[in-house]
Amino acid sequence: MNFKYLCLGLVTLLTSTLIVLLSAGSLTAFAQTTVPGYPGPTTTTTPTSNIINQNLGSFTVGNTFTANSCGFAPTSTVSLSLNTTSIGSQSSPSNGCVTIQIKVISANTSGATLQINGNNYQVPLLNDTLTAKGTGSNGAPLTVVNNFSITVSVPGATPQTGKPFFGEELLASILIIAGIIFALLFWRIRKTR
Repeated sequence: MNFKYLCLGLVTLLTSTLIVLLSAGSLTAFAQTTVPGYPGPTTTTTPTSNIINQNLGSFTVGNTFTANSCGFAPTSTVSLSLNTTSIGSQSSPSNGCVTIQIKVISANTSGATLQINGNNYQVPLLNDTLTAKGTGSNGAPLTVVNNFSITVSVPGATPQTGKPFFGEELLASILIIAGIIFALLFWRIRKTR
């Protein structure tokens, strides 16, 4: 197999993978529309789901932070979960934004205690999520994922911090590999001339 074609194939594969990864982060919902068919019956397009990821950051003991999950239909029911544990539901106000206050009560190297709506929950330090699910303002299902982590300091130890994973590392790796392949491809083409 010719080296040039192998490199071109790899570049095409990496480029298409990059396009898929970038487009996955920007899902768009279609409003429900009715289109008269000619000739034929009327067709209906149903709304698709939206998923919104938000990075709230990293917090320490004593911090109170807010998770604003917006885009819900006014007065619709929004289900809430912390990691995989259901923590109830709320009715979205007229602006469509459900606001949750989270307080970090305590934390040590094995995890943290959070207080939400007067209830305490145990969570790991890294990659926590507060998820709100309901009906979006366009009638489509909407999921808002609020990512956060807890930072803890232990006397005599290096502070342990968490960072939610959004794929930046994967994207950077793909771009580096694509750059190396481009460099090898152009080096090989130049060498054969």
